[in-house]
Amino acid sequence: DFFIEEIMSLDFDINAQYNSRFMQFIAEAQEKGEVRPEIRPEFFMAVLDKLRELAFDEELIKKYPNFLEFNREIKDFFWYGIYARPDRGK
Repeated sequence: DFFIEEIMSLDFDINAQYNSRFMQFIAEAQEKGEVRPEIRPEFFMAVLDKLRELAFDEELIKKYPNFLEFNREIKDFFWYGIYARPDRGK
């Protein structure tokens, strides 16, 4: 599963339809309590854009034994970094 390759290959500046769907996905997840509601969807989008930059950083990639581990690290950072905090409830 190459999440990063799939997500990072999208051109976020051009693909307004993807942006809209992603923002809707985040907003719905916030309503369900699946991601932190206090963070604006626009911020999630900005973080994803910065992760896209990191995904192509050759020096950073070299610090991992293989691309799969690097890919997993970025994916985990994004998804587990936005999950609802257990101490906050729903």
